This record gives sequence, structure tokens and C-alpha cells, in this order.
Amino acid sequence: MFNSKKKIIIFLLLILLLILFSITKNNNEKFIYEKDIYNDKKIYKIPVFCFHRLVPDDIKKKLFQNNEWVGSIKIFQEMIQYLYEKGYKTLSIEEFYKWIIGEVDYKAKSILITIDDGHYEDYYLVYPLIKKYNFKATSFIIGSRIKNKTAPYNKYVDSYIGLDSMNKIRKHYPNFEFQSHSFNMHFLTINHFNKTICRICNMTNKELKDDILRNKKYGFTAMAYPYGCFTEEIQKILKNNGYLISFKFGPYNFATRNSNRFAIPRIKINGNATLVTLKKWLKAIE
Repeated sequence: MFNSKKKIIIFLLLILLLILFSITKNNNEKFIYEKDIYNDKKIYKIPVFCFHRLVPDDIKKKLFQNNEWVGSIKIFQEMIQYLYEKGYKTLSIEEFYKWIIGEVDYKAKSILITIDDGHYEDYYLVYPLIKKYNFKATSFIIGSRIKNKTAPYNKYVDSYIGLDSMNKIRKHYPNFEFQSHSFNMHFLTINHFNKTICRICNMTNKELKDDILRNKKYGFTAMAYPYGCFTEEIQKILKNNGYLISFKFGPYNFATRNSNRFAIPRIKINGNATLVTLKKWLKAIE
């Protein structure tokens, strides 16, 4: 009788030891896997850089010297050339989406370049540079500002890209793509507390949906929220209407696979930033 009890106790102890060993083994394997990802230079976070209007260097210095929303195309070219020389991989929206849902991995250092608002400099100045370096970039444009024809370029005049230029780029260089910055949400409004807020935060579900549907003809699958403002309602509407991802603004941070797919963080490259600014952000993934 005593021997039988002893055998049962020993048997239970062995089972307990096996369970503990299994838990420890799994934890160690997880640690090793995460370490391997880092050592193999697999991507665990990606910077989504956000630029705004980019103008000739003389116009920046003359008219927009202290304007954080207007940058120099000369500085932008320095940044693009640096990224090219350092072997960075630039992603399309679809490639970024496949990465964030875990469908693909990228071993090369990868980034997403975005330009907000759809100024016609995107066509006349930015697009030629992206094409020259065989890079990819995304222009988030405001649907209500898209005209049928792009105005002739005048560096002293602000205008927006037209459908003719969008179609031309889509045909000849689809690596430079266009996505939504809303149809007509890009302005501030006053709420019933007399407080200035983003238009998107003061719209009904019907108004939000109508805005999204008005941009449907452009074939957008991603959106950058105007001013970075968003609500649970707009996230649901985007998801239910064929959008894959959407981007917020601040606080500035890297995108990871844990990021909310409909509120992906971006990193603003200030209109007064230099190549040094970009390098500081890149240092975290080099």
C-alpha cells in the first residue's frame, strides 16, 4: 500500500516537472525567436514619414522661412538621396499593409513616404524625384480640391493636383500613388462648447459615410485623417467600405504590427527639418 502511494506521488511529480519544463522551453524559444528577428535585421517597426507642401528652396526662404507646413524640395532631395545611398526600401501602401498584418516580412530597412494635402508640387517637383530614384511614395489628397486639369506651374502660386496628372502618373509610374485625405473634412469647426475642433469630430455617421463614398470614384484604399483626428465611427466606416488602413498624425512614433490598423502612427518631417532630423529617426532602425 505504501509503495503504491509512493509510486503515485512520484508519477505526479514527474508530470509537474514536465509541465514546468514545457513552459520554460516555450518561453526560451520565444526569447530566442525575438532575438533572432533583431539579429537577422528583420523589420519589427517601420517609420511612416509625413511631409507636407514642398516648394523650391528660394520660395521656402523668401515666403515660408518659419512655416512648419511648407518644406524645401532641395532638403527633400537630400533626404531621398541619403535613403537611396543607404539602401532603404520604400514601400507602397499595399506592401505596408501586407507587412502590418503579418503576411510578409522585409529584411531590408523599410520606410513609407507620405505627402499630405495634394498640392500640385507633388506632380511638378516631388514625383520626378521619386521616379528618379526608383522609389515609392504616397500622396494623400483632398477629393474636393481635385480639378480635372492641373494648373500650369507657378512657384509663387499655391494650387492642387488635377485628375489629368493623377491619371498620367498612375499609368506611367504607379509607384507614386494617391490615397485619401478625405473628400471635404480638411478644416476646423466650432462645437457647441465654442471650442475649435477638427471637422471630422463634429460630423454625424451619415456625413462621415457620405464623405468617404464621394471619394470612392478615385479607388482609394487608405486614408490619412485630416489633422490626425479620428473617431471610432470613422474607423468602422472605412473598414466597412473597403479601406485597408488609415493613418493618424501625432504623437509621432514608429508603426509596428501591434499598431491599430485604422490609426497607424506617422512621423512628421517639419517644414524646417534638415537631413539631420531624418537621420535621428532612422538611427532607431539602423
